[in-house]
Amino acid sequence: DGERWYEGTADAIFQNLHLVTLFNADRICIFAADHVYKMDVEQMLQYHVDNKADVTVAAYVVPSSEANQFGCIAT
Repeated sequence: DGERWYEGTADAIFQNLHLVTLFNADRICIFAADHVYKMDVEQMLQYHVDNKADVTVAAYVVPSSEANQFGCIAT
């Protein structure tokens, strides 16, 4: 039938890029599906708009001794 499982978050986004065009989206929020988020997404979007950002990433600092338990980004 041509359908295949997503091979990670990036692949899921790639396979659904047509929706961005279909809905003429100005902004897209991408979240991991296996997490529960306790954050104000509107606040993050406003920060993104106010700073004319190309990309905004929500993250928090963890002690380096715990970093191996998380996906990490360098800042």
